[in-house]
Amino acid sequence: MAPRQGNASGASGARVRRRATTDRLRRILPELLTLLLGALLGLFWEELKAVGIAAAVLTLSVLAALAVVSLLMLRRVTDVPPIYNYLYPDIEFPYEVLSRKITYHLRDGELHYSRTIRVLALRDGQSGYLDRFLWTGPEQVMPLVKGHGVNGITAYDKVGVFRYYRVEFNRALRRGEEYEFEVIWPPVDHWAKSRPFVSTSTDEPTHQLIFDLLLPPGTCRDGHAEGEVMRATESVLPLQPVEVLPIADDGRVVWTIDEPKLYHHYRLRWFWSE
Repeated sequence: MAPRQGNASGASGARVRRRATTDRLRRILPELLTLLLGALLGLFWEELKAVGIAAAVLTLSVLAALAVVSLLMLRRVTDVPPIYNYLYPDIEFPYEVLSRKITYHLRDGELHYSRTIRVLALRDGQSGYLDRFLWTGPEQVMPLVKGHGVNGITAYDKVGVFRYYRVEFNRALRRGEEYEFEVIWPPVDHWAKSRPFVSTSTDEPTHQLIFDLLLPPGTCRDGHAEGEVMRATESVLPLQPVEVLPIADDGRVVWTIDEPKLYHHYRLRWFWSE
């Protein structure tokens, strides 16, 4: 006999609705308890003063204890099922990224693409930076041009859809030292056959992301680009509403994200004119 899918679907929907309800309770309960304590204190303040400081302190302690017990009971009742839990490993990051700027400029029929990254060393002896990129055009391009702060670039085999490379610095860094470097891709003339987006992930704690886009008039269909925040590269839906960024008359768009969230993917996309 075939399983009764309707019951399973209904149970799953009930769990989702129950989880949403408990999430809302968790958010509003502390505020409700604060309001309740404030109201009780306001109503009985004169009586508390009349019975003395000791009795007032005792009463407030009892109320605070009741609030703590209520929170603990709510946490026990509304524990999230294991399948909804997630955990990122506790990693000792080698760097903080102070700024990460991605430049995508179309000039004279060619795409000029580069990355400028400024890092803060969290350990002594850091002398390089491992990065990755995804090119969707018909030919694979690699970061062969060394910008400032780059002593060498080592390319690695493709892993999945990404190409990895390591940038060698001009010197080893000491903990707490800042360092800026630039990686420049060779000019690309078949850019129109690539997918219209630029993106990056926050694999290290990052202070600022900057997307610097230049699209000459007539290359973009809608006159704007869309900034998206994703859980990961392969995600279909953004985590928050899309940010619409108008393209200026000179074709320039700059999207700056301050204090982006760790382990998120940020993408700026548009549509080619047909």
